[in-house]
Amino acid sequence: MVNQKLQKRIEKNTKEVIETAEKYKVNLRLGAYILAISRIAKKAHNELNLNHYICMKDLL
Repeated sequence: MVNQKLQKRIEKNTKEVIETAEKYKVNLRLGAYILAISRIAKKAHNELNLNHYICMKDLL
């Protein structure tokens, strides 16, 4: 059960790395870096929006 979930996760992430590398025409290593940074940036952006909403809500 755990191995099946892990295998699916590995396959999904591998596919995303390959797609990213092809999109930016870079090797797989750089594709993985780009994907990782984009995930971090997306998470940070979402956190900033949430914090902004909470601060604005407190002001109203």
